[in-house]
Amino acid sequence: MEGLWACKGGWGDIDISPDATLAVVAEAHGGNCAGSGSAATLIDISDKRHPRTAAAIDLDDQIEYVHTVTLDNHLLYLNPQVWAGYPQQHTHVAIYDVTNPTAPVRKGFVEFPGGAAAHDTYVDHRPDGKSLMYSASIHTTDVFDVTDPLQSTFLQRIVSPEMTVSHAAQPTTSAT
Repeated sequence: MEGLWACKGGWGDIDISPDATLAVVAEAHGGNCAGSGSAATLIDISDKRHPRTAAAIDLDDQIEYVHTVTLDNHLLYLNPQVWAGYPQQHTHVAIYDVTNPTAPVRKGFVEFPGGAAAHDTYVDHRPDGKSLMYSASIHTTDVFDVTDPLQSTFLQRIVSPEMTVSHAAQPTTSAT
Protein backbone atom coordinates (compact mmCIF):
# COMPACT_ATOMS: atom_id res chain seq x y z
CA MET A 1 0.00 0.00 0.00
CA GLU A 2 1.37 3.37 -0.98
CA GLY A 3 -1.18 5.65 0.68
CA LEU A 4 -4.60 5.71 2.30
CA TRP A 5 -7.62 8.01 2.15
CA ALA A 6 -9.82 6.90 5.02
CA CYS A 7 -13.62 6.90 4.86
CA LYS A 8 -15.65 5.33 7.62
CA GLY A 9 -18.93 5.77 5.73
CA GLY A 10 -20.52 3.46 3.21
CA TRP A 11 -19.50 4.67 -0.21
CA GLY A 12 -20.32 3.59 -3.73
CA ASP A 13 -18.32 3.36 -6.92
CA ILE A 14 -15.00 5.09 -7.52
CA ASP A 15 -13.71 6.53 -10.78
CA ILE A 16 -10.16 7.74 -11.45
CA SER A 17 -8.94 10.31 -13.98
CA PRO A 18 -6.79 9.00 -16.88
CA ASP A 19 -3.73 10.77 -15.44
CA ALA A 20 -4.38 9.18 -12.00
CA THR A 21 -4.39 12.52 -10.15
CA LEU A 22 -8.09 12.64 -9.24
CA ALA A 23 -10.43 10.05 -7.78
CA VAL A 24 -14.17 10.56 -7.31
CA VAL A 25 -16.19 8.52 -4.82
CA ALA A 26 -19.99 8.25 -5.01
CA GLU A 27 -21.39 8.47 -1.51
CA ALA A 28 -24.11 5.91 -2.10
CA HIS A 29 -25.74 3.75 0.55
CA GLY A 30 -25.68 6.36 3.29
CA GLY A 31 -22.03 7.25 2.92
CA ASN A 32 -20.67 10.21 4.82
CA CYS A 33 -17.03 10.50 3.79
CA ALA A 34 -17.30 14.26 3.40
CA GLY A 35 -20.19 14.74 5.84
CA SER A 36 -23.85 13.85 5.73
CA GLY A 37 -25.66 15.15 2.71
CA SER A 38 -22.79 14.66 0.26
CA ALA A 39 -23.37 13.19 -3.19
CA ALA A 40 -19.73 12.64 -4.16
CA THR A 41 -16.24 13.40 -2.91
CA LEU A 42 -13.32 14.46 -5.10
CA ILE A 43 -9.94 13.22 -3.87
CA ASP A 44 -6.59 14.63 -4.96
CA ILE A 45 -4.41 11.56 -5.49
CA SER A 46 -1.52 13.31 -7.23
CA ASP A 47 0.62 12.50 -4.17
CA LYS A 48 -0.09 8.78 -3.82
CA ARG A 49 1.36 8.66 -0.31
CA HIS A 50 -0.88 11.49 0.92
CA PRO A 51 -4.28 11.54 -0.84
CA ARG A 52 -6.50 14.37 0.38
CA THR A 53 -10.07 15.53 -0.02
CA ALA A 54 -10.25 18.21 -2.70
CA ALA A 55 -13.99 18.96 -2.53
CA ALA A 56 -17.42 17.49 -1.95
CA ILE A 57 -20.56 17.84 -4.03
CA ASP A 58 -23.64 18.03 -1.84
CA LEU A 59 -27.09 16.62 -2.38
CA ASP A 60 -29.74 19.28 -3.02
CA ASP A 61 -33.21 19.70 -4.47
CA GLN A 62 -31.93 18.60 -7.93
CA ILE A 63 -29.61 15.77 -6.81
CA GLU A 64 -31.34 13.45 -4.38
CA TYR A 65 -29.11 10.39 -4.58
CA VAL A 66 -25.92 9.36 -6.41
CA HIS A 67 -25.16 5.70 -6.95
CA THR A 68 -22.16 5.82 -9.30
CA VAL A 69 -19.93 8.43 -10.91
CA THR A 70 -18.40 8.67 -14.39
CA LEU A 71 -15.32 10.84 -14.81
CA ASP A 72 -14.81 11.82 -18.46
CA ASN A 73 -11.75 14.07 -18.67
CA HIS A 74 -12.85 17.31 -16.95
CA LEU A 75 -16.54 16.37 -16.85
CA LEU A 76 -18.07 14.39 -14.02
CA TYR A 77 -21.44 12.62 -14.44
CA LEU A 78 -23.38 11.81 -11.25
CA ASN A 79 -25.57 8.76 -11.88
CA PRO A 80 -28.68 8.50 -9.67
CA GLN A 81 -30.05 4.99 -10.36
CA VAL A 82 -33.74 5.84 -10.19
CA TRP A 83 -35.85 2.79 -9.42
CA ALA A 84 -38.47 1.70 -6.89
CA GLY A 85 -35.86 1.11 -4.17
CA TYR A 86 -34.54 4.66 -4.56
CA PRO A 87 -37.57 6.72 -5.61
CA GLN A 88 -36.63 10.22 -6.73
CA GLN A 89 -38.36 13.19 -8.18
CA HIS A 90 -35.72 13.88 -10.85
CA THR A 91 -34.67 11.49 -13.60
CA HIS A 92 -31.47 13.07 -14.80
CA VAL A 93 -27.72 12.78 -14.57
CA ALA A 94 -25.96 15.87 -13.22
CA ILE A 95 -22.89 17.13 -15.07
CA TYR A 96 -20.06 18.92 -13.24
CA ASP A 97 -16.95 20.60 -14.59
CA VAL A 98 -14.06 19.43 -12.39
CA THR A 99 -11.27 21.26 -14.21
CA ASN A 100 -10.51 22.71 -10.79
CA PRO A 101 -11.15 19.73 -8.48
CA THR A 102 -11.30 21.99 -5.42
CA ALA A 103 -14.25 23.89 -6.90
CA PRO A 104 -16.53 21.65 -9.02
CA VAL A 105 -19.15 23.58 -11.00
CA ARG A 106 -22.54 22.15 -11.98
CA LYS A 107 -23.03 22.73 -15.70
CA GLY A 108 -26.35 21.01 -16.34
CA PHE A 109 -28.14 17.70 -16.69
CA VAL A 110 -28.69 14.85 -19.11
CA GLU A 111 -32.47 14.42 -19.00
CA PHE A 112 -33.93 10.92 -19.26
CA PRO A 113 -37.31 10.21 -20.83
CA GLY A 114 -39.90 8.01 -19.20
CA GLY A 115 -38.76 7.82 -15.61
CA ALA A 116 -35.51 5.91 -16.13
CA ALA A 117 -32.07 7.14 -15.18
CA ALA A 118 -28.58 5.78 -15.09
CA HIS A 119 -27.26 3.15 -12.76
CA ASP A 120 -23.95 3.60 -14.55
CA THR A 121 -22.75 5.47 -17.63
CA TYR A 122 -19.93 5.14 -20.13
CA VAL A 123 -18.89 7.92 -22.51
CA ASP A 124 -17.48 6.78 -25.85
CA HIS A 125 -15.53 9.36 -27.90
CA ARG A 126 -15.91 7.99 -31.40
CA PRO A 127 -13.60 8.42 -34.41
CA ASP A 128 -16.37 10.29 -36.27
CA GLY A 129 -16.17 13.11 -33.68
CA LYS A 130 -19.36 12.18 -31.85
CA SER A 131 -19.46 11.35 -28.17
CA LEU A 132 -22.10 8.85 -27.11
CA MET A 133 -23.13 8.12 -23.55
CA TYR A 134 -24.31 4.59 -22.90
CA SER A 135 -26.45 4.34 -19.80
CA ALA A 136 -27.32 1.19 -17.91
CA SER A 137 -30.76 2.31 -16.78
CA ILE A 138 -31.79 -0.67 -14.65
CA HIS A 139 -34.27 -2.38 -17.03
CA THR A 140 -33.12 -0.66 -20.21
CA THR A 141 -30.00 0.62 -21.92
CA ASP A 142 -30.23 4.23 -23.09
CA VAL A 143 -27.98 5.95 -25.61
CA PHE A 144 -27.43 9.72 -25.76
CA ASP A 145 -25.40 11.94 -28.06
CA VAL A 146 -23.29 13.98 -25.61
CA THR A 147 -21.00 15.58 -28.19
CA ASP A 148 -22.22 18.77 -26.51
CA PRO A 149 -23.05 17.40 -23.05
CA LEU A 150 -25.12 20.45 -22.14
CA GLN A 151 -27.31 19.92 -25.20
CA SER A 152 -27.50 16.12 -25.04
CA THR A 153 -29.84 14.25 -27.36
CA PHE A 154 -31.62 11.02 -26.48
CA LEU A 155 -31.00 8.57 -29.35
CA GLN A 156 -32.48 5.23 -28.38
CA ARG A 157 -33.66 2.92 -25.63
CA ILE A 158 -32.79 -0.75 -25.84
CA VAL A 159 -35.15 -3.12 -24.04
CA SER A 160 -34.46 -6.82 -23.77
CA PRO A 161 -37.01 -9.11 -22.10
CA GLU A 162 -34.17 -11.36 -20.91
CA MET A 163 -32.55 -8.49 -19.00
CA THR A 164 -33.96 -7.61 -15.61
CA VAL A 165 -31.14 -5.35 -14.43
CA SER A 166 -28.67 -3.56 -16.69
CA HIS A 167 -25.66 -2.85 -14.47
CA ALA A 168 -23.20 -1.48 -17.05
CA ALA A 169 -23.31 -0.58 -20.73
CA GLN A 170 -20.42 -0.20 -23.17
CA PRO A 171 -20.18 -0.46 -26.94
CA THR A 172 -18.23 -3.18 -28.67
CA THR A 173 -14.67 -2.39 -29.66
CA SER A 174 -15.92 -1.83 -33.20
CA ALA A 175 -18.49 0.68 -31.81
CA THR A 176 -21.38 -1.23 -33.35
